[in-house]
Amino acid sequence: MANILEFLPLRYTYSSGILSKNGSKRALHHLHGARIPWRTRCSITASSIEAYHDSEPAISTRRSANYQPSSWSHVLAESMDEKDNEWEIQMTILKKLEEEVRYMLDDENLEPQSLLELVHDIDRLGISYKYRGTIRDAPDRLKSLKEATTEITKDLHLSALYFRLLRQHGYEASPDIFERFRDRSGNFGNLGRSLAKDVRGILSLYEASHLAYEGEDTLQEAKSFTSLHLKSSKELVDSNMSEEIKHALELPYHHRMRRLEARWNIETCAKRNGKNQILLELAKLDFNKVQSVLQGDLQDVLR
Repeated sequence: MANILEFLPLRYTYSSGILSKNGSKRALHHLHGARIPWRTRCSITASSIEAYHDSEPAISTRRSANYQPSSWSHVLAESMDEKDNEWEIQMTILKKLEEEVRYMLDDENLEPQSLLELVHDIDRLGISYKYRGTIRDAPDRLKSLKEATTEITKDLHLSALYFRLLRQHGYEASPDIFERFRDRSGNFGNLGRSLAKDVRGILSLYEASHLAYEGEDTLQEAKSFTSLHLKSSKELVDSNMSEEIKHALELPYHHRMRRLEARWNIETCAKRNGKNQILLELAKLDFNKVQSVLQGDLQDVLR
């Protein structure tokens, strides 16, 4: 009697029924859970089966990519929700640090230059989401102080920070703010030694140039000049600055994933002289808190 010819994995054999893994024989209609009468699609014989097996191509062994085993285990997942008294203490400290930073941002006596640096550090350390409203109002505070704006535009580093702050929060910001740093021919490359020594300012201008709109030639020229100068300056600065330059040239801040960038900046800020210890401690605690929340979500998925 002819049977139905099915394409099955090679670990099964063809017979009057379909063999399961444990060797028990089941009919095709029982396998699919329906009562379907046998239908003849093609006739096969023992000789044709033997010829089919004889003509089977050799099975090649699949190449291994040598992937390392997963580090996610049941024990690791279960340990994610372990909280102790020390964790509660850290969360209490985090709330106090949040209020201290908020007080720093709201301080009306804060110098405009210090406000720019503070907003810049908060953004880089990944905690700007806690102070969105205050940071969004910072440009208005700076614009209301015309003398402060004049002082800011005299410094390349502060000008670049101010330009980035405006553009990132939807304010109008003209590239003309950098015109004073160009020579009479309109080039950045022919500037004097004073600008060439301002590596921090050039790095900030390089980051700001990636916020250019189409057709803004000033920022395109700034990008070309700063990238060339930074490449030649890596060997002339200290190790911390050299590391920041290398990191920026690989991929500018504007194109990076903020959460991963926060981790990198926390480690970099810890090495820097004159760092804001309050911001640094808040960033560390907040990073651990966010990571704990994500681990909790992962644990829920694994259950």
